[in-house]
Amino acid sequence: MLKQIGLSILQPQEAVAIYLRQHWFVILKSVALFLISALIPILLLFFFSQNLTVWLTKEISTAILILSLSFYYLYIWLFLFFRWTDYYLDLYTVTNKRIVNREQAGLFSRIISEVSLNRVQDVTAQVTGFFATFLNYGNVYIQTAGEKERFIFTNIPEPYEVAKKIIQLSKEAKGLTKSEL
Repeated sequence: MLKQIGLSILQPQEAVAIYLRQHWFVILKSVALFLISALIPILLLFFFSQNLTVWLTKEISTAILILSLSFYYLYIWLFLFFRWTDYYLDLYTVTNKRIVNREQAGLFSRIISEVSLNRVQDVTAQVTGFFATFLNYGNVYIQTAGEKERFIFTNIPEPYEVAKKIIQLSKEAKGLTKSEL
């Protein structure tokens, strides 16, 4: 029986070694930005409440204000929904035979790339920034000999361990013995 990993199907004798998604802090930053953006109209209403009561005595002014706030909050919710979709549907899978990279490139666009582990030439892990260093997340760059020269796993947890595991799996896929590893 064939097991699916996302939209790809596991090949015979293939097992999932690493299944990754972006670090939780990435989506937390977007949620924090959403909350701050949602509070801005409330704070403005609080600071300008005296002037606002005079302005809201006209029916057209009230309608314009409600319409403007509705569009503003709709845009904010759309932004949060887009960020959650991008976060949730970006998946990185490494099996004992290949790497499958699924990226959501918009609400209605998905890119799925895969490469055999025996085509991996170089793996680099990079952690930059205070929060990334403190929470141990970063990027892993996988240089290949294929059509797509470089795979990038963005903002994943424990990038150094992931890079080390991919190198080990690549060497095993190339048929190197344990002493050569």
